[in-house]
Amino acid sequence: MKKIVILSVLAVFALTSYAQRVKRASISQAGVTHVDPTQVPTAVKNAFKVQATAIRWEKQEVKGRAGKSHIRYVAVYKQDGIATRSRFKEDGSIMSSSKYMSAAKLPPVIQSAATAKNPGAKLMKAEQFTTKNGQVFYRVRSRNGGSKVTTLYDANGAEVTKDKMIDEIKEGEEENG
Repeated sequence: MKKIVILSVLAVFALTSYAQRVKRASISQAGVTHVDPTQVPTAVKNAFKVQATAIRWEKQEVKGRAGKSHIRYVAVYKQDGIATRSRFKEDGSIMSSSKYMSAAKLPPVIQSAATAKNPGAKLMKAEQFTTKNGQVFYRVRSRNGGSKVTTLYDANGAEVTKDKMIDEIKEGEEENG
């Protein structure tokens, strides 16, 4: 009888864990379609002038603030060993790009700012976000015990609060490399 109870409990845990992973995967991929490079508009391909390896294209349908849907194309690739995403409008104009890295690869001014903001926390990973206007921001993820903290900094190490966050960064909040 004990064996049946133990096996039943293990089965419930295993199924719950699997269901959570499936749910997370479907949520993170909502509105995203992997597309063949031949389906990417010529204007977008012409705008993408990066020497990179293993380029994968995604087509994303995104709803704007007014509820209007628009399409964007995302090139997912590695450049100099760093996972990178570049986002384009259908007409080929660049929207933004992100580079995903370990915290150790952050510029020293950002590492110092993040360490000062969260003393005792371990810097886990980071994202360098470049807007269409060339502004650079850093999203740094830290862990202090059981709590996880994500903080945004400008290129000078000044913290950027959510209310001062520009729309391009808010849009990228759902994407994590």
